[in-house]
This record gives sequence, structure tokens and C-alpha cells, in this order.
Amino acid sequence: LTLVEDLDNDILLNYQFLYKKELPMNFKIGNSSSFSEVITREKIIEFARVSGDTNPIHLDAEYAKTTRFKGCIAHGVIIDAMVSRVLGTIFPGRGAILLSLSTKYLEPVYPDTVITVKVTILAINEDKPILTFKTEAIDQSDKLVADGRAVVLFDEGYIPHPSV
Repeated sequence: LTLVEDLDNDILLNYQFLYKKELPMNFKIGNSSSFSEVITREKIIEFARVSGDTNPIHLDAEYAKTTRFKGCIAHGVIIDAMVSRVLGTIFPGRGAILLSLSTKYLEPVYPDTVITVKVTILAINEDKPILTFKTEAIDQSDKLVADGRAVVLFDEGYIPHPSV
């Protein structure tokens, strides 16, 4: 079995892709897509377990109360993982290889915050299948909590996710 075949059917149904080798890169500057998710305490704990980043600012409520943040905050790179999720599974999706990602974390993200990550094409390299994206993370009160840039190599044989 391949990794795709092993994926949970609910996840797989959300990411249906088409493949045709002869199609050219089919994007325009300004094309965008977004994805929203609640950053729960459980996700923060799981990220700490997977990454090994057990900084008490993320996990120890008593310690975190004594900091400038007055409570636990999410790891900033959880937002980067959300950006990677959008680029790799939604837009441009299958065939996308993240070459670089640069993020400025502007505001803390607290547990149970809804974050919407948006990616927008800023530039298209005409010589190579490379796309440059503006990345943004916005919380449920429409506050920009992170922004940055991503550069993606895109296999021209794939068609973008139909939701774009």
C-alpha cells in the first residue's frame, strides 16, 4: 500500500486530485486559497511531543502565567505546518514541494484560537515551475498573527485542487 492508500477515507475525500502530464502550469498571480483550524491545547501538546519542543511557555500553565503572555501559547511553527498543509494538499496541492518558508510571528496564539491560513501567489517563475506565495495567518478576531513568504516547486503534471 502507498501512503495515499493508507490515509483515512475522510481525509482522502477532501483532497481529490486529477493528473494529466500534458497540462502546463495553470496559475495566475493573485490566485489564493485558505484553510481554518482550531489550535487546541491537545494539538499544542501533540506538537510538543512530536517536535520535542517542550518549552514550558507552551505546556506549563503555572509558569506561563508569570510571563508577558499570561498563559500558554502555541508553537509558532504550528502555523508553518498549517501553511505546509495548504500548499501540499489544497493549493497548489499534489505535486507541490516547499523549497523555502519564512514567517514573522506577530502575535501570540493561545489555545482554542481559530486560525485561518491564507496563501496567495505573488510571483510565477516563467522559466521553471516555481511559485512564490504570500502567507498569512489570521485569528478569529481578524488579527494578523503571522505573515511571510513561501517558495514552491510545482510538478507541472498536476491540476490544482478544484476549490481554488
